[in-house]
Amino acid sequence: MKKTIVKWEKSIDKMEKTIVKLKKSVDKMEKTIVKLKKSVDKWEKLIDNCEKSIEKSRKSIDNILVSIDLGSPAISDTYPSAVFRTKK
Repeated sequence: MKKTIVKWEKSIDKMEKTIVKLKKSVDKMEKTIVKLKKSVDKWEKLIDNCEKSIEKSRKSIDNILVSIDLGSPAISDTYPSAVFRTKK
C-alpha cells in the first residue's frame, strides 16, 4: 500500500509540474495574442490612411481632368511646378 501511495505522490508531482509548464505556455500565448492584436490595429490604421490618400489623389485627378475639359487655363499655369513631357 505504501508503494502505491508513493507512486501516486510522484504522479501528482509530475502533474503539478506539467500544469505549471502549461500555465507558462498559456501566459506566453496570451502575450503573443495581445501583440498581434496591436499589430493588426496598426495595419488597419495604415490601410485606412492609404485608402484616404488614394481617394484624395483620385479627386485631385478628377478636378484636373474637369478643368482641362472646361477649357481652364493651361495646367502649367495652374501647376507651375509640374513637368510635362511630350512625345516627339
